Amino acid sequence: MNRTIFLLGFCAFLTCGFGWFKKKEKVVTVKAEPAAVLENGYALLFDLMGDEKDVSKLLIIKKETSELHELIKAIAVRAKVAHEDLETLGKADARLNLKDQGLPAAETATRQSISKMKGRELLAAKGTELELLLLLTQNEALTYGSNLTGLLAASESDAKRKAFLEQLAADLGDLRGRVVKMMLNHYRS
Repeated sequence: MNRTIFLLGFCAFLTCGFGWFKKKEKVVTVKAEPAAVLENGYALLFDLMGDEKDVSKLLIIKKETSELHELIKAIAVRAKVAHEDLETLGKADARLNLKDQGLPAAETATRQSISKMKGRELLAAKGTELELLLLLTQNEALTYGSNLTGLLAASESDAKRKAFLEQLAADLGDLRGRVVKMMLNHYRS
């Protein structure tokens, strides 16, 4: 019952006509010391892309629409390429941190707990519920990823890595736009 109310409320929020979903996304930057952003940012991004590259594996055991399948596959493919590119960058420059996320223990434990909870929900869901839950998780991941990547790009002094990050931020933002569009098309009352 509470889940149904939440989903209806969320759908109503999406369709309320603010028009935010129609505009081209622009990553908001905040002022932070570039070295501090880069210190653990690449590790956070590497971990996220590692998770996202595997998101399509859920579709092996679940039935879904061709539209959802195509979108999730596009996300997984882009994340896989980004993960491989980050790995290559890490091998080329040993100073580039891809392992230490620098998160406090409580944050790490909370993220693990959320991941397990969402995994259980997705495995138990089917049909429309599965589709909506999967789209919601992808919206969160792509929002986080595009903003993190944009902040890394703004802090990066190496031209090659900066260009890679800017393109990835744009790609993740475009994929997020596709997720939101699909939610609006399928769940508008």
